Amino acid sequence: MKEGIKMMLPINENNNKNIKNINQNNEQNSTPNTQQVKRIEQVFTNQEISQVVSRLLKEIEHHKFDPKPLNNFLTDDVELEIDGQVASGRSDVEEMLEDYFEQFSVNMFMTTDFTSDVDSDYVAEFQTNFTSIHEPFIAPANVLDAYEEHIGVIFGQAELDEDGWKISNLTIDNKVIR
Repeated sequence: MKEGIKMMLPINENNNKNIKNINQNNEQNSTPNTQQVKRIEQVFTNQEISQVVSRLLKEIEHHKFDPKPLNNFLTDDVELEIDGQVASGRSDVEEMLEDYFEQFSVNMFMTTDFTSDVDSDYVAEFQTNFTSIHEPFIAPANVLDAYEEHIGVIFGQAELDEDGWKISNLTIDNKVIR
């Protein structure tokens, strides 16, 4: 009986060593490498910036150009360009957004292919394609001409501060197609 136990001991010791080696390998393999971590961070950053741009467009759709909600999306020194017209500083940008989009009773945006690229830990560039429909307050005689359809690109930069990502530079490059 003692010999049987002695024979089993080396097997158990080897098994324990094998189990330790397997556990160490699993720990090493389960730890994400730097590239995986950066990719995960990029996905979250892309989503966060996309939400900021989408929320800004929702404010435009609902004709909310008040400084309070726009503070959540825009930096103090934000720059905006719409069809070649430029505004700098949050109050001028708010006024330009209002002047440009208040002419329409309805503003609806649909964005696609949103991408962002983080330049540093605190600055990212973004771009998205869009289609928008705008209905003027004064309807033309022909009901079929009662709205404008635009297509274009929205691009710019976002900066990360203690409150999250905010737009620091925004360009809306659009073309009326109908």
